Amino acid sequence: MIEFDIKALLDEYNLAYKDSGKNVSKGWINLEVCPFCNDDSYHCGIDLSSGGFHCWVCNERGFVINLLRQLEVFNGLNINRIIKDFSEGYNFLPVQEELLNLATHSLKKRVFCELPKGILDELPLPHKNYLYARNFDPGFLAKKYKLKAVYNTGDEKFRWRVIAPIFLNNKMVSFVGMSIIREKGIVKYLNCATDDSIISARDCLYNYDTIKDVAVIVEGIADVWRMGDGFVATLGKGMNSERIKLLKEKNPKKVVVLYDADAIKDAYRLANTLHGMFESVNVLELDKGDPADLSPQEAMEIRNTIWSW
Repeated sequence: MIEFDIKALLDEYNLAYKDSGKNVSKGWINLEVCPFCNDDSYHCGIDLSSGGFHCWVCNERGFVINLLRQLEVFNGLNINRIIKDFSEGYNFLPVQEELLNLATHSLKKRVFCELPKGILDELPLPHKNYLYARNFDPGFLAKKYKLKAVYNTGDEKFRWRVIAPIFLNNKMVSFVGMSIIREKGIVKYLNCATDDSIISARDCLYNYDTIKDVAVIVEGIADVWRMGDGFVATLGKGMNSERIKLLKEKNPKKVVVLYDADAIKDAYRLANTLHGMFESVNVLELDKGDPADLSPQEAMEIRNTIWSW
């Protein structure tokens, strides 16, 4: 059983949840937004009797502590200390603190990333056609980014997806599955489950190994595919403390945030967070769309602009 007031904690940090109604089982509470797949239909549930969580969309599961660590509101904060603040009246024992530590560090024990069943090294024709339709060269992308695919068999969660491995120091630590089907109810991007990763995708920067003097932060893997080396994706908006640590290890002289046109406020919020950590931090605004939608010529012009600053 959870030995702290999880509802009070969520209320304090303005995190929306439901304890009854559609998608909520008895004895569970469900977060509005899953931090692993960004589903916003209350499919990410917390079992109050066991302290575990499970998202019924992306199938992510584990300790509730690991779930809380993924929420952006807790970025850079000591989650163990926060939980203790909400443990008054509960039997919070030292052994539970040890369990928190185990939950925090358990991911480091895995030595390889578990790929989906039915993984293909060659992109099938539907996957290639999808990339062609988005003005990408599937042969080039597959070779440069070591793309794989799941077709109409294999792991059900990742069927009809392009699988984009995430590398850290040339070792695959996780992956992202991008759906080639655009239908209501289908999650566009689906991360490798934390338990199947060496490092959670939420703690990684896609295309990290290409950072040199300049690091340009974009949102998604397709943005990286359009823009190339030096561009890294946060797989959503914002950066947690683990991603910031990775960026600081590369220590680029210049950091630029290039988010989608509808995420300008998020771009400036991130730039303010990074300000003072690097010699130069700037935001480049798009008039519309996102970097992945740019033509190759437009992408080249933006690259030249950034590198000339």
